[in-house]
Formats: sequence, structure tokens, C-alpha cells
Amino acid sequence: MLSAHNKHFLFVGNRLEVLHEMLQSCPNLTICLQANTYAANSLQNELSYAQKLHYFEFSNKQELLELITSLQFDVLLSNGCPYILPISALKKLHPNALFINCHPSLLPNLKGAHPINGAILYNQPSGATCHIMTDKIDSGEIISQVPVYNDSSTPLALLYQMCFLAEREAFKLALKRDFKIADSLRIESKPYIAYFTRKAQDLALDFATQSTQELISTIKAFARIDKGAYLAGDKTISFIDAKLIHNKFLDRIFKDRSINDILLHYDNHILCKRKEGFLELTSKENIKHLADFSKQNIRFEPITKPIFSTQDYSKALSNRATFDFTFTQDKKCFTNTAIIEPIANSGYYDMSSPYGYAGYMSNSNHQAFLHLALKAQAKKARDLGIIAEFIRFHPFAPFTRYFAPLLDFFKKERDIVIVSTDSNQRLRHYSPRLKTKLSKASSSLLIAPSKNLNAFMTLYTSTMERNKASAFYFFKPSYFEALLQLPQTLMLEARYKGQIVAMGIFLFDSLCGYYHLGANARQSLQGNLNAMGALFEAFFEIAKAKGLSYCILGGGRSASPEDSLFLFKKQFATALKPFYIGGYIYNHPIYNQLKASAQHSSLFLSYRANEVALKQTSNHALESSLKPALKPTGGGGRTYPYYSSTRYNKQSLIFPLSQERGQMCVS
Repeated sequence: MLSAHNKHFLFVGNRLEVLHEMLQSCPNLTICLQANTYAANSLQNELSYAQKLHYFEFSNKQELLELITSLQFDVLLSNGCPYILPISALKKLHPNALFINCHPSLLPNLKGAHPINGAILYNQPSGATCHIMTDKIDSGEIISQVPVYNDSSTPLALLYQMCFLAEREAFKLALKRDFKIADSLRIESKPYIAYFTRKAQDLALDFATQSTQELISTIKAFARIDKGAYLAGDKTISFIDAKLIHNKFLDRIFKDRSINDILLHYDNHILCKRKEGFLELTSKENIKHLADFSKQNIRFEPITKPIFSTQDYSKALSNRATFDFTFTQDKKCFTNTAIIEPIANSGYYDMSSPYGYAGYMSNSNHQAFLHLALKAQAKKARDLGIIAEFIRFHPFAPFTRYFAPLLDFFKKERDIVIVSTDSNQRLRHYSPRLKTKLSKASSSLLIAPSKNLNAFMTLYTSTMERNKASAFYFFKPSYFEALLQLPQTLMLEARYKGQIVAMGIFLFDSLCGYYHLGANARQSLQGNLNAMGALFEAFFEIAKAKGLSYCILGGGRSASPEDSLFLFKKQFATALKPFYIGGYIYNHPIYNQLKASAQHSSLFLSYRANEVALKQTSNHALESSLKPALKPTGGGGRTYPYYSSTRYNKQSLIFPLSQERGQMCVS
């Protein structure tokens, strides 16, 4: 066996630390560097005349492959090579050669082109690995590993240098071992993030959907002068640093400001209010229009309506009239869609948001504009004889909380489950137990789109009966038929040994995907097939293929954080978001009169409670008219439009005594 002094090495790549070590340790060395890189430009002055005779540059993959084919070597060492090499083909040309790669992560974690960014983004331990190359990216048996013991305080630029130094150390260890496999030396990295190659959307900062820690991690992960994380609404504003500040003085001064408001702009910093404190963002340079960030970011973008606010969806749910209202002022816009319901024996009506996540939508948080919009809407409502409105807000609507002082009640009803369609991000949040269940389900179940409405209705009805659900939880066939006719609706089925064991109905719009209804067969529950989890994973991937970043699974059967259905969905959660409800009284005298005659005067739309009681005593006609009004769908975050209220100053803040149709199939 040849020693290192006798072996002929070929270096391929664009990084210097490992190459410098090879220049010292490997006398028989040929160098192939990527042209026009820092390494190529700086190495020219370091090489001796003899070394320059064995120095080559490549500008593309074809040039590199021609060089590798023509040169003789015992060990090819890749470090920073920008191309995937066809190792199997090259081995046929060099059957006795070793193909080795030095990679800046603790493999098998964080394979791919940008593992150092990924280590910060996903809070992963980092380092370097020397391994045997295969045709797969950053795969092959491990020879040596060197950790760098990074933590959340390690800046990106320093972590780059630490990892490059670790690559040099890993190469030295591998060379000392004569490149023998040492898989027992593998350093485990948890949670496991298989690959990370930067995509454009990874750099986008979305204050509406990302947690504060995710915002900070994203900024720190891409904190380079040439490439920085940027505002989703303005790519010209990018940031290189972020930190969370806790300060009692700032708490007092800005106590009345809303979450995500930009409070201060100074030098190249902005201060943003977050739930956890104050987030200071540092930009690359002093950009003048940062001062207007809070007005420019997403304030006046066109409104994107969720599927629940469309006419087609409303018609699928009910044959009732819809209330459609839009108010504009310059580029500011407010819009609302609601279903109008008659109030029995009164001659009046009320209305509520279509079931799901609809509610008020606006591209502005200006209180004066919102006040004018609601004032104009109130006039139209009164003209139609509408006395009150129940509102379900979309969790991704950016300015929901700005409606609070303008409504008669406003409340966070519960938390709902949000899931990223990025599989790496999901896996970072999944527990080892859940990963095992999903792996088992993926190998034993067949997931496919389905048009089998009869099967779904049978399975759903069986699920409700098994859980001893009341008539309230059952839908008419016409509802399912209308729902599946919508182009934004998809039904999936899970089969085990040819038998359907679970089905789910999912909705999509340009905002996100939604879990709507689902059912499990008894076989799935008793056999621990985890069929619903498998359907969820297919749903997430389909949403990703549609270009969506998030899916909503909803909440539980109740608002309790210990609700079993909520805990089941929470296993998949990338984040939890608040689900808000609200109400507006358009005719106080009539509203108060109806409320006074109700059996449950503490409820907001208490007269509806009387109708529910009648419905439960099998008044079929009334049941038919109320089911569309009072039946929430299964994805969570849907509540009955009648609530107990407690007066607070001039506003009526409502504390719900609500129920919700949950996915009883998973209990």
C-alpha cells in the first residue's frame, strides 16, 4: 500500500484550507481550481515553479471532467467543487483510485450546497466531514469528522471560517488514517436535517407567518454583505443582523402599538414590536425609505381573498344570500363576504363569515380608513335589515388586530396549527416518534387522489356514529357534492392492502392549503396505521407543488390546549397561530330585544341558541335552515356564532362558550 508521500493526489474545488494542508503533506499533488475564484486568484503567488507545472483551472463541468479523465492520481480530493461528479463513470477510468470529499457539515446532516447557512437557520451543530464519494450528493462512508461547537451566538462569517478550518482538520485525520472508513466516529446531529441548498424563498422575511426566532435565524443564516435576508414585500431592503431586546421603558412607551409595527428607525436599524419583545433589525446600509417600512412593506398590496370568501364556496355551503362589500380609498382597500341568515319570527337578519377562515380583509391598518370602511358597511347592513355580524378572521390576514377597537367584541378564540410545506423545516419540528410513524405509514399505505364520494360519506358517517356524535355533526350529500365540484378542493384516500382506511378533503387558495374534513376507518385506528398522518404529509407536498408555503390543520374540538384532537395536530406544527373571532352590532335596540327574550342571555347571538335547541328536538325544517349557519367545518378554528359576553368599558368583549366540529376520526 502506498504511503501519503508516494500517492499521487488530485485536488478539485475552490477552497484553500484543505489545499494548503495538502501542499504541505502531499508532495505528489496536482491542483484543479475553479477559475476566477478567490482561491484561484490568491494561490498564484504562493506556488513554486514546480507546483505550477501541476496546476490547472476549469471554468465549467466539461473542462473539469476532461481534466480528471486525462490526469493520473491515486486519490481525488474534492473540496468546494461546484459540480456533481459522475463517480461511477470516473471509477471505470480510474479503477484503483479513491474519491474523497471534504464537506462543511457533520454528515449525514445538512448535505447540499449551503450547509453552513442551514446550520444557523435550523440551529444545528456544525463542523466538517471527510467521506468516500458516491454518485449521491454528499453521501458515502465517513472517514473522519471534526465538530466546531457552534451555538446561536456564532456569526455566519466566523462559522464559515471555523468550518473551513475543520475541513482541514478532518482531512489531516483522514490522511493519518490512510482514508480508512471509521463510521463509528460519526457525530450524531439532532434533529436531523438531511439537505440544505439555499432557495430564493429561504431569504424572504414574513412577519405575518414566521416566529421571532425564525426571523432572527433567517437573518443570521444569510448575514452576508452580498446576500442578505430581505422583506417579503420589498427585496430592496435586506438585513445582516437581528436581536431581540427586552426593556421596560420600551414596553411602557409602546404599550398601545400593535405586533409587527415598526416603532423606530435610526441609522441602519429598525425596531419592530413582537410578542416576545422588541426586534432590532440591522440593514446592510442606511436606506432612506426604511423610515416608511411600516407603511410600505405589505400595507397597500392588492388583497388576496381566501377560498372561504369566494362566491363558489359560499354557494356550496348554503343557498342563502351573501353579503359582499368592498370599500376603497386611494390604494387602501377593505373587503368582506358573509352569509346572511333570517332570524326566526323577527323579520330581521344577521350574518356571519363563511365557515373556515374568511372574515375582514384589508391591506391597510390605518384606523381612520378602517373606521370609514366599517361605517360604510354598517349603512349597507342596516339597509338590508341586518342587526349583527359574527366574524371569523383568517389567521394570515396581516391587520386583524387593528379591528379590535372598532368592533363590539374581539377575542382570540384558540390557537391553530400551521405547518410548513418545506419538508426540511417540518422534519426539524417532528419528534423521532412521529418520524417513525410516518416512515411506517409511507411504506404500508398507498395515498392517491379520490373521486369516491360515496366511500367518503360512508366512512365519515361511520366515524361520527362511532364517536356517538349528534345530528349536528352530519352533512347532507349535497354539501359534499358541491364542495368537490370546486376546483380548489382535493379529496385524498389512503389504502391498506387495497382497502380504504382513511380519507380527507383539503382546500387550496393562493394563501395556503387547508385541512377541511377527514375520517378514519376502524381498521386504521386498531392497526395503528397512522393513515391520517400519511394523508397530511401528502397534503403538505401537494400544497408545496402548488407553490404554497404553509398549510393550516386547524385546532381541536375545543379551545383547550389539552384537547386531544389539537394535540394530535400539534405533532405536525411548524408554528401555532391565534385564531380571532369578532362581532359587530348594527341595530342595538333590536339586538338587545332579541337577546332579552333568549334563554341564554349571556350568549352573544343568544337567539341562535334557542334555534339549536329546537333543532336538536328534530324540527327538520328548522334544522335544514340552520345547519349552514351554525355548523363549523372540521379543520379547526370554526366556532358557533353565539358567545357569552362580558362588558368592558364601551366595547363588548366576548368570551366564547363555543364548540367546534373536530376531526373525530383521529380520536
